[in-house]
Amino acid sequence: LMHAPGTKLRVRREPNRAFLTYKGPRSAGARREFNYEIPCNDADILLSDHCEGVLVERTRHLLHHDGLVWMVDVYEGALEGRVTAEVELDYPHQDISLPGWVGAEVTGNPEYLHATILNGA
Repeated sequence: LMHAPGTKLRVRREPNRAFLTYKGPRSAGARREFNYEIPCNDADILLSDHCEGVLVERTRHLLHHDGLVWMVDVYEGALEGRVTAEVELDYPHQDISLPGWVGAEVTGNPEYLHATILNGA
């Protein structure tokens, strides 16, 4: 049983692949993350039998800027119209050059948490 504040267990389904991801609690803007490829059938069962509420649907685009890869997510379904961008840093407080298309920093802002948005809070 996994129940710890600030942790997340995610099932991601692609057309021909599936993944189970564990994200640990945030500390100073960073968090440990573990990704495991799982059989597509297992992902389908987890999503249909064990995931309550609205599923988050998105298309991820990878964009390169100044030696880093930015993940730009365009949301569909319940989060239609939302677009977010994130970049993995090598260490906290790493100096980076922001692309001109990046908007406001929302890390840690509860208004941008999927759970907050989907629950109508």
